[in-house]
Amino acid sequence: MGLGNALQLATEMLKTELGIQVTHVPYNGSAPALSALLANDTQLMVDVVSTSLPHIRAGKLKALAVTGRQRLDVLPNVPTVAESGYPNFQAATWFGLAVPAQTPPEAVAKLRAAADSVLKDPKFRATFSELGFVVQSPRTQAEIDRYIEADREHWGKVIRANNIALD
Repeated sequence: MGLGNALQLATEMLKTELGIQVTHVPYNGSAPALSALLANDTQLMVDVVSTSLPHIRAGKLKALAVTGRQRLDVLPNVPTVAESGYPNFQAATWFGLAVPAQTPPEAVAKLRAAADSVLKDPKFRATFSELGFVVQSPRTQAEIDRYIEADREHWGKVIRANNIALD
């Protein structure tokens, strides 16, 4: 995957935690990286499960572990890295909504209420769960701010420890 993206950072963290040597081969996205893995041009890849899941289900790829804190419903027999003997390991990507800082508070409140409603919808949750995504419960602004700060610190340690810099 590309230099400095979340999947490369997770791979670097995995290398450090497991004490293994892996050569980073940059690709322009998951599709070409998966093609290389399927062709046995590369032998290991950390990927977002929704991209790899069809290949795992078809028996073309073997999932060794998931990097989140919990097993995924779509891969119930695949352990977490933490369960595999590395209890402090956790690497996950997340998605959120953002608006410009000057957005009127009433517009922010309306968007937040709509997003919170969708996040609680069982059909929405089931759709994304089937793709391997873990749908989080709605969070307050303070909770989001704390989450982002902890995430920034978490990945900052990986970036500093591996001397990762964008060109």
